[in-house]
Amino acid sequence: EAGAAIEEGMAKNFLKSDAKHLSDLGQNYYTGAQDAKEDSPEAKAMLVKAVDAFKKALPMAGSDGTPELWLGQIALFEQDQPKVARDYLSSATKKTLKQPGNAFYLLGVAEDQVGNKAAARVALNEALKHKESMTNAKNYLKNLD
Repeated sequence: EAGAAIEEGMAKNFLKSDAKHLSDLGQNYYTGAQDAKEDSPEAKAMLVKAVDAFKKALPMAGSDGTPELWLGQIALFEQDQPKVARDYLSSATKKTLKQPGNAFYLLGVAEDQVGNKAAARVALNEALKHKESMTNAKNYLKNLD
């Protein structure tokens, strides 16, 4: 319902169709997809809407890496596309993020999944420097072969 309200607000020009609102819309749909029954048509439709919103936000985001962070997370965990995730996440780490450690952690996971252990270690060691990702990075590094 919140996603529909945001879309309606943008359609009626009550809300700007800018990077922030499109990212908010994408996050709303992604959260909805997570809350819906796994592999249900509803969850799949919301995931498609989330990706669409983040991709629309991307060219407007400038130095904000939020859309790339979310697209990377979706590619990694929802679409089983670690190479695509790596590209988005690598770009996100070079931009402004509220919690950059999360991008470095996810980048480390993506690098590991594509078989690049050295790059995974570099990203995970960077994630160790950030409070929000320290524990996950530490645990992942313990299990990295």
